[in-house]
Amino acid sequence: MEHNIFGIAFNHEPQKVGDLFDGLCDNEEEVVYESKKTYQHREEGLNFDYKYVIKAENLEYFTGDSADKDMWSVELMLVPTIDSILPKHRDNLIAQCGEGYEPNLCDLVDEGSYVQIGYERVYVDPDAGYDAVMGKKYDEIATVTEHVDSMRGFYLDKPYNMIGSTGWDIINSLVGDGKSFIDAALDRWKESQK
Repeated sequence: MEHNIFGIAFNHEPQKVGDLFDGLCDNEEEVVYESKKTYQHREEGLNFDYKYVIKAENLEYFTGDSADKDMWSVELMLVPTIDSILPKHRDNLIAQCGEGYEPNLCDLVDEGSYVQIGYERVYVDPDAGYDAVMGKKYDEIATVTEHVDSMRGFYLDKPYNMIGSTGWDIINSLVGDGKSFIDAALDRWKESQK
């Protein structure tokens, strides 16, 4: 049976999400998984550790729109580890949450400090049930994570927003030169206009 997630097709049985990811949050509004494996990016001038996060949100809960009944958004994200982010970002997280607070990956996800690798809207047929539909989706995402990681440069090269910020810009703003990813995209545009 062929499976397809984020445009990646595979023909073997999916692995179980619990074998590759730890559950961080699981309630009727959202579900968050963090990869058990910590990945490494090593190149001259840019070295950081990261994890993959699967996050699903109940769209009706967040939008309040009955048109979103039984709809979930699910995304795979590349998130630098807390130990890899620049001190100014870590200090900002502590300031937001209170002195003595130890920031975690969920804090980075909640503030948007990640690169989105893939996104889908999923209809959860009430007759099939949440566990059957979303359980299969989580397993499929977990299964393709290693493949996605082998192509992370492709995903990081893609424009992330309408002004052309790339995943590399976001990563550099968090772990590299600290330059705003918006400023990096605008500088590229200005250079192209010369």
